[in-house]
Amino acid sequence: MAHEENKREANEELTRTIEFEMAAKRAEWQRSRDRFRKLRMLSFSFLSLVIVGTVIALLAIFSRLNEAREQREAFSPSPTVSPQSPPPR
Repeated sequence: MAHEENKREANEELTRTIEFEMAAKRAEWQRSRDRFRKLRMLSFSFLSLVIVGTVIALLAIFSRLNEAREQREAFSPSPTVSPQSPPPR
């Protein structure tokens, strides 16, 4: 009987040790998961900022190009036929 009781106590001690190790691993996994979530959130935030910045830059560039084209058209004479020019051939 003493042998069975020692065996049972050894099994209980082993079970407690394994439960303790598993609890520690779960805590470690939780911390790792939280770090990964933070990193993923920061990555998406950075990507969003890059996309928004690109859109704003493209809008600024195209609006300036449009203004430059309008100014060029305002200063250049229109290609209409004037009475003094010879007729096109």
